[in-house]
Amino acid sequence: MANIHYLINNLTSGGAERVLSTIANNLASDECKVNIHALNSDKFYNLKSNVLFRPVLSKSRNKIISLIIAVFSLIYRVRKENIEILQSHLFISNYINILIKFLGCKHKVQIVHCVAWTS
Repeated sequence: MANIHYLINNLTSGGAERVLSTIANNLASDECKVNIHALNSDKFYNLKSNVLFRPVLSKSRNKIISLIIAVFSLIYRVRKENIEILQSHLFISNYINILIKFLGCKHKVQIVHCVAWTS
């Protein structure tokens, strides 16, 4: 069974969020387990029941502390679940994906970001 992991800031209404939710829903099947790790629990788009939506941020009011907790939570998940590839979407998630790689995780990093600079 394929085990695919994505990292994104959240699944609120936006272009990258819509694209990722569509990809996850289309890939999820009995042969493919899809995990979406999100930096917070905000979710606008519907996911199939076999797509795991897994927020990592704490409820701390301090954003810096929340991001530090997210980094260490992701390090723990990547190591414990032996995640081989983590594809991230959007700036903050991309930076965190690269950071946890530098902090010793052995996963492969795949960065995705499309920007419309005129919008």
